[in-house]
Parts: sequence; structure tokens; C-alpha cells
Amino acid sequence: MSNHTNRREFLKKIGLSVLSFPAFNFGCTLSNFLKEGDGKVALVYGTKYGSTMETSIWMAEGMNRMVDVIDIEKADVKRLTREYDSYVFGSGIWKAGIHKELKSFLQSRSSLLDGRVLASFVVCGSRGEDESSRKRISRYLDQINSRLRSQPPLSQHFGGRLTVEKLTPEDRKALEKFYRVYLRKELESWNYMDKEKALSFGEEMDTVSSSQTVVPPEETVRAEAPSDGSGSCLKRSSEAEPSSLAAEGGRCFAL
Repeated sequence: MSNHTNRREFLKKIGLSVLSFPAFNFGCTLSNFLKEGDGKVALVYGTKYGSTMETSIWMAEGMNRMVDVIDIEKADVKRLTREYDSYVFGSGIWKAGIHKELKSFLQSRSSLLDGRVLASFVVCGSRGEDESSRKRISRYLDQINSRLRSQPPLSQHFGGRLTVEKLTPEDRKALEKFYRVYLRKELESWNYMDKEKALSFGEEMDTVSSSQTVVPPEETVRAEAPSDGSGSCLKRSSEAEPSSLAAEGGRCFAL
């Protein structure tokens, strides 16, 4: 049995799931059970309704090394840039934009992160089934990658989930209007999440991290000031016109 298989069985036994996610809050890792040698990895995500969090946990399961899974909204920013050797950044997509706090963090810490980002990912409703969908996914990923000084070795997209019953009244009202006006249909739930794809991407990141040279953080480097701190994941991105959202099939929302 492979190391990855053994490790997954162990994670199942200790209950790694959305319900056990509090165990992954800052300062708590699986480092005692994973291999050492490549340094610590912070897998940092921004989510709205939880599917990006679940996808992040699955990716961490696939990596056979020390990983902290960190919600950007709960992160201690100073510790985040000081205590890790490598990073993975990902975000759910809400109205065609990445999480505002992740966007701000990447822009303000790009010097400190340079050469240390293993991968980027987005979780959305687009599945890359046609050229138009692939271009949208590329634009989503670019919202992360363009804020880094050097491109990460790996980038990937994952299907997300929208559960109508879990939407806040405000979000549900906005989406119902969008569906009626642009899609000419009723709002409906959908789920394109793929655990096996996330596990496989974690294994792929393991290969990259073993061969990539880690650049230690420079404490004397001054972080740049964010240039668009006013951005909001609840506000339609300037890149997203109604026509492009309609073309998305209403699935540039969620996660």
C-alpha cells in the first residue's frame, strides 16, 4: 500500500472533514504525522459558503508533507508570512471575483511571497467544457497569479457548489434576480465538487514542492501597500459584465 493511501486511511480515522476543520485553525497541523524535509506549507483559501474550504482540506490530504490549511479571514498575517516556507493560494468565486481579503494579502505581501508559491487554484461553477468556459477560468486564476511577482508552477480549477437553502436572504435575492433577468430561469442548486481531483492535485503539488528551491522569508523586505483594498467579493468585479455572467450560466457565484 502506498504512503498516500496509508495517510488517507489515517486521516479518515482521525475524522478529517468539514466537521473536524476547527482542528486546522492556526497553530494546529498534521506535521507530526507527515514527512519532513521540504519545510512547512500554508494552504491559504478564501471561501464564502464552504466548498473552497472542503476542496482545500482534500488537497491537504493528498500532500504527503506538513500542511496547514488556513482560512484567510482567520489568519494572523504576520505569522502567515513568517512561519511558512511555501504557500498554496486559492479562492472561491463570487460574482466573478476572488475573495477580497486574499486579494489584499497577495498584493501587500508579494515581495515576501516571491518564489515561495507552489500553486494557485479557484473553485467555481465553470468546468472548462468549452473555450469560453476555459477563458473565464483563466481570468479567475489570473486574479491570483497577477498579484504574484512570479507565476506558481501549478494552477488548477475545481468545481464548486451552490446550495440555495444555505444562501443568506440578501444573496438569495440577488441571485434570484440575476437568474430571472439574465438566465430567464429560476434559481437552482448545483454541485460540481470533485474530491478525487483535489486529492490528485495535492499529490502533484507534493512532487513540485520536493524539487522546488524554497526561498526563506526576508524580514527586512517591506511589503507593498495594497492598490485596491476597496475590492469586495460581494461586489461585481469590473471584469464581469452582465453578459459574461449570463454566459457563465449563473455559476460565477458561490463558494
